[in-house]
Amino acid sequence: MNCNSCNLRFMATAIAAVTLIATSIVCSAQDSGQAPVTSSIKKTNGLETVEFDTLTGTVEVNLPDDLSATDTISGTVLVEPKGETKEEIAHNEDTLRGYVVEIEKTQEVEEPPTEKKPPAKPPSTNKPPNAIPPVCKPPVITNKPPQIYVVPGCTPTYTTRIPNGCGTIRIVIRNRGGDAVCNQQVTCNPKPPACPPTRIPTQGTCGTPLRIPGRCDGRSSTSRVTINGSNCPVLAESPRQQVCETPLTTTGTCNIVRNEQGVRTCGTITMKPPMGLINSGLRPPATPAPPAATVFAFERTGPFVTQETPSCYADQGNTVNITNSSISWTGPQYIKGDPMVSSTFNYQAPPEIIAAGDKITLSASTSGDERVGTQGQYGPDHSWIKPLPNPRSVTLSKGYGQPSGTFQFEVIDYVKFLDDALKQHPEYADRVTPEMRNKMPMIYLYCPGRINVRLEWRYVPLKKRKLH
Repeated sequence: MNCNSCNLRFMATAIAAVTLIATSIVCSAQDSGQAPVTSSIKKTNGLETVEFDTLTGTVEVNLPDDLSATDTISGTVLVEPKGETKEEIAHNEDTLRGYVVEIEKTQEVEEPPTEKKPPAKPPSTNKPPNAIPPVCKPPVITNKPPQIYVVPGCTPTYTTRIPNGCGTIRIVIRNRGGDAVCNQQVTCNPKPPACPPTRIPTQGTCGTPLRIPGRCDGRSSTSRVTINGSNCPVLAESPRQQVCETPLTTTGTCNIVRNEQGVRTCGTITMKPPMGLINSGLRPPATPAPPAATVFAFERTGPFVTQETPSCYADQGNTVNITNSSISWTGPQYIKGDPMVSSTFNYQAPPEIIAAGDKITLSASTSGDERVGTQGQYGPDHSWIKPLPNPRSVTLSKGYGQPSGTFQFEVIDYVKFLDDALKQHPEYADRVTPEMRNKMPMIYLYCPGRINVRLEWRYVPLKKRKLH
C-alpha cells in the first residue's frame, strides 16, 4: 500500500463524459447505535468510484471502469471527514483513521523492494559516477485480498489481481473492530477486451480525471504522467488504460508525457479551465482555481497525543498533565514512597495556518526535577518545513546545558523541491515513492521520561490564499 498525494476533487460540468450513478445501497452498521452507511457507484472518464457515506465522513475507492478477470489493477482511496468546526473535523478524522477498505475476491500484488547492486563495469560518461542501477524483481501475487487503511490527509494506493473466471468483486469497509459496516459489489468482464493502441489525449479540463488508453501493466507504481512537468497522480490503472488527475491551474497548449515502465510517449494537450463543479471522485476545492500569485496553505489539526509508561516505572505513582502550552510530570524522587517531585516542559504551539514561504518559530523551555522528565525534542518532520539555518529540531535538556531554546523554520514547496531534484537527477525517479512525494506537513514534540509523551500537529490542506 502506498501513499499518494492529497488531491483536489472536482471536474467541469461541460465535460464530454457522462457521470453514471449505477447503484445505491444502504448497509446496516455492525456497531450498536451506529448510523447506517450508504454506498453508491459512479463512472467518469474511465474511473469507477465506489463511495461509502458514513456518519463521520465519506470514503471513496477508485477503480478502472474496465475491470476484467485476470487483470492486475491499481486504484486509490480518498477520504473526506465531515464537520462544521475544527474540533468536529479532527474528531471525525480520528474515527475514519480506524476504517479499513478490503477488496474481496482479489489477490493483493505486493511490490518487491528495490535492491541496489554495483554495476559489473564502470558507468558510462553520461551517468553520474554514483548511479547504481536498481535490481528489479517481479511483483508478488498473494492469496489474500488487499486491505487499505484509511488515512485522512493522504491518498493510499493499492494494486491487486482479479482471478480467472471472476465475474464480480466486492468492496468492503470495516470499522476499528474489524466488523464489516458496508459492502458494494462491482461487476467484472469475464474476458478482458482487446488492448487499444496508446493514444495521448488532445483535450482535457483542469482538475478532472484524464483517461489515457494504451497497454499498461496495471501497476501505478511503474507509471508516471506529467503535464508541463507537473505530476499527474494516477488514480486508477488497468492493463488497457490509465486514469490520472490533471493540474488545477495549467491551461492552454501543454506538453504531456506518459512514462509506462520506462517507455515514454509524448504529445501535446489543450487544457481548458474548469467551468462549474460536479462530483468526480476527486476532492472539491474550497474556492475556484486562484491566480498564479497564490500558494497552497495548510491548517493545523491536533495535537494528537500518545502516552506510554515504561514497565520499570509502572505502579510507581507517576502522573502527567498535558495542556496547550505545557507538559508536567509528577512522581517520586526515586522509587515509590519517596518525596514527590515535579517538572515541566513549556512549549509554544505551532502556527494554525502555514504556507510555502512562511517563516515560523518554535520555542520551548524546561524546569523542575529532570528525574521525572523534562527532556524533549520539538520540530518538524523535514518535508514541507526545513530548519534555518541548521538541520536540527529544538532539542532541550537541563542535564546537557540547554534548558531552553528558540529556532526558526521555513515552509517550502515540498512537491516543487522534489520535482526540481528529479529534473537534475532523473535516474533517481524510482526512489521517490508516493509516500515521499505527497507527505503532509507535521510538527511533533517528543518527551521521554517516566511517562513518554508524543504530541503531533498534523496539517491538512486549506483553501488557497495570497502571500503577504
